[in-house]
Amino acid sequence: MKIQVALLAAMLALTGQVAAEEQAESKNAEQLAACTQMVEDNGLQGEEMQNFMSECMESAAKKDGDA
Repeated sequence: MKIQVALLAAMLALTGQVAAEEQAESKNAEQLAACTQMVEDNGLQGEEMQNFMSECMESAAKKDGDA
């Protein structure tokens, strides 16, 4: 019985961790799509596009870190 309870607790902990990782991946994908749309809207190309994407994704990561 103790083993079953321990296994259930471990499964619940892993489920929570997987859900948190999926949520983080979803936020990252949403931010990537938003940054990409801004690149397309502004017609950025080459190095200008790369710099913008880096800054856009970094600012999103910092904002998520503050939340």
